[in-house]
Amino acid sequence: MNSAAFLLAINCSIGVSFAIAFLALSWRSGVRLGRWCATGFVAAAATVTVEALAALIPSARATSAMSFGLLLLALTTIAAGLTRHYRPRARIGWLFGLFVAAASFNALVVFDLPRGGWAQAVGYQGPFALMLAIAAGTAAGASPRRPVDMALAAVLGLSAVQFIAKGVLAALVGSGPGVRDYVASTYALYSQTAGGILSLLLGLALVGLVVTEVMAEARLRLQRDALSGVMN
Repeated sequence: MNSAAFLLAINCSIGVSFAIAFLALSWRSGVRLGRWCATGFVAAAATVTVEALAALIPSARATSAMSFGLLLLALTTIAAGLTRHYRPRARIGWLFGLFVAAASFNALVVFDLPRGGWAQAVGYQGPFALMLAIAAGTAAGASPRRPVDMALAAVLGLSAVQFIAKGVLAALVGSGPGVRDYVASTYALYSQTAGGILSLLLGLALVGLVVTEVMAEARLRLQRDALSGVMN
């Protein structure tokens, strides 16, 4: 197992571990954000699984479509969960519409662009950066603004910048001659290292937010009698 493949395994473990943590934290609470985050991290874990098994998938186009689609689905799910959390009445259908459009464009257009060129690199990484920027804006727009919200917005913004940097790096040094060569490339080593660090930071920031909301919900329950609804 080379270094990039080892990092893929680590990142998959991170995704599964955080998914379990989110479900455990929110299982008996009304904080639905935990369920959104768990779904997102499961999709992220599936993404790295596809990348690790790319050599066994017959179609390179299918490999690219699954890898891109699962990662974008993970980010879309987290963005939608944050939108519902901070603005319960806001519509989230447009986020999933954006996901479908970007995934379709990637499979039908971006995949056929010259690999390693600017158009292909930016076309592939751009939707990830956009979805993270949307999520960062949602967290930054929280009212009132708490330290946990601003920390989450900062991590999301940094992750968006990282995807832009990945697009630039892919165009400069290349990500391998084909989709199946990704795991063996130097680019994959950088991508998975940076991705693992930021996934860990994002998971911790989201856990901090979920814990804060679960504790606030618990305090509210203690303040009122469960039967009468009057203050204790």
